[in-house]
Amino acid sequence: MSQRERTLVLLLLATALVVGGGFGLFQFVWEPLQEVKARNRALDEELTQKGNELLHEERVLKSLLGVNPRLVHWKKLSLPPRDPELNKLKDSQGRFLTLAEKEKRHIANMQNEYERYLHRLLAGASLRAINTAVYTPQAALTANKAPAGGAKAPPPYQRLGFSASGEGTYAAVLRTLKTFHTDPLLHSVRTMSIVPVEDRKSPKTAKGGKTGTPSDLYKLNMKVEALMVVGAEDRSTLLANAVPPFPVLAVPARNYDTMVTMNLFTGYKAPPPYVPKTAPTPTVKTEPPVDRVDVLSTITLTSLVNTGRRWEAFFWDQGKPAWTKGSKEVEKRVNAWNLSELKIRDAKGRIALDAEVVHVDGRQVILREKGKFYQVTPGDFLVDVFYVVTVDPRGRARTPAPRPPMPLDEVRALGISVTVSDNVRRDDPDDDDD
Repeated sequence: MSQRERTLVLLLLATALVVGGGFGLFQFVWEPLQEVKARNRALDEELTQKGNELLHEERVLKSLLGVNPRLVHWKKLSLPPRDPELNKLKDSQGRFLTLAEKEKRHIANMQNEYERYLHRLLAGASLRAINTAVYTPQAALTANKAPAGGAKAPPPYQRLGFSASGEGTYAAVLRTLKTFHTDPLLHSVRTMSIVPVEDRKSPKTAKGGKTGTPSDLYKLNMKVEALMVVGAEDRSTLLANAVPPFPVLAVPARNYDTMVTMNLFTGYKAPPPYVPKTAPTPTVKTEPPVDRVDVLSTITLTSLVNTGRRWEAFFWDQGKPAWTKGSKEVEKRVNAWNLSELKIRDAKGRIALDAEVVHVDGRQVILREKGKFYQVTPGDFLVDVFYVVTVDPRGRARTPAPRPPMPLDEVRALGISVTVSDNVRRDDPDDDDD
């Protein structure tokens, strides 16, 4: 092969290599890369579209919550989609109920419960001639149809339709609608009519045969729908046990009873003067005063004991097994030094006597109460120390009178200092024990 031929072969091979490499680069690198970029652009556009749809749904949801704030708590306000108690039931052959059987039985139970609720609602608003019934809403029939494309998606909620009617005054009709709105349920009125009821006792007209004079009765006809939302709270009762508070009607609260004055059928009627509700006056329970005579009539001075350092006195409450509840000390020990306080309480813990022991010797105890001094000797009951009690001939009525205190001269003779205002400054307790 000549040099020229070898050169042509090399050029041909180089050309084939360049052309083949470019084709392979385009086929396996450039074209897949463009496809990936195209898919990314499509995904970005779809993501942007989904984001715009989400923002639109959020704005719609926010506007809906502004109109009806109770939708925030739809999981509790909705009719329960399932009853946990049905999982325990069995059929006649001892088998557990299937999912379809449980759903059918639960819907029947909810229809009965809600129908009874409507009857109680109308009766509680003083309506009469009440009729309630169950019907299938047209929207529910349309939702159950399968789409043309194939299998249907499960609906997010199920509608239960009911009709109710009753007769009553205009005020009773307004109470019915207000209670229906404020009750914690996810339901709404679809259609409603209010028709005046003519007086059946008035004479009939000549042509039509209808009663002529209108009465203060109105017939309320309405169709309502209650929602059973998928994913709501499961329970066996119609109403939820605990529902968070949510605003209803106008805020702040207003007197909606005045709407009776704007009767659409009879015109304006002057309302009665509005009297705001006031909180009831709390009743204060007053207890009878402490019966000092009864409390002190069971307490006596039993003994006087010299311990070698001082004289001590012992009081005994004959009305109690022990001086204080739970205590083993039957008698109350006092002295004029470190146990000078003598407090007597009644059965309710109220103080009947708050005295101070200012002197104890071998024959007596001197008590001070409110700046006055009283002498107690062994065997004396405290009621006889502070009162002069007289009993009627039948032995029933008692007329206590305060007993005069000790003269101040006798008090000073015992070494107790007495001020002009009868306030006592007790001397050195060691001197009292001498």
